[in-house]
Amino acid sequence: MLTFDTTPTQKGTITYFYATSPKGGTAEVLVDGQTQGTVSYYGSAGSNRAPVFGVSQTFNYNGTVDGHHKLELRPQRDASYIDGFCLGSATATGTPLAGPGLTTQATNTVNAGQSSLRSITLPTGTQAISIAAESNSALPIQLVLLSPTGQVLQTVNSSSGVAILEAPITQGGVYVIKSVNLSLGPLQIWTVSTPYVQR
Repeated sequence: MLTFDTTPTQKGTITYFYATSPKGGTAEVLVDGQTQGTVSYYGSAGSNRAPVFGVSQTFNYNGTVDGHHKLELRPQRDASYIDGFCLGSATATGTPLAGPGLTTQATNTVNAGQSSLRSITLPTGTQAISIAAESNSALPIQLVLLSPTGQVLQTVNSSSGVAILEAPITQGGVYVIKSVNLSLGPLQIWTVSTPYVQR
């Protein structure tokens, strides 16, 4: 979700830049609560790890009573890729209070029924984390996020080999990302994680 403010009567455009891959899905786009249709992230080249960038769509927004605007992306299926946004005829007047932190990734070979653990240190002020896991085959995997005290915060099961987990974070510390191979043979599992951090 992207929020921004303008003068109450101002109209304008917002351009959404994104990427595509053979595993790309779709997402519904809403501007100020009004649907703008769907965006397709499907493309014939690239991969989840290296999607093809360079695609964009532009949407209009109208004046609102308070000048507050919101663009929402609601994933419907499979992967979606955000590159950036551009507001037409706009000038930045400050810095965001929060935004994406450092993205980290790892690839591990995990035997049948086994799991791999990866520690990630989230700084004070982290508000949420997004984690994705993908196996080298479309076979079942499980993705688990553990708190600094070892408590299970969230679990996602996937039968397609791609699992996505998003969870709110209330404190900094060392968290653990657990990737579980639920298939009958060894898998390579790639995980990538990005925290949402207060500036």
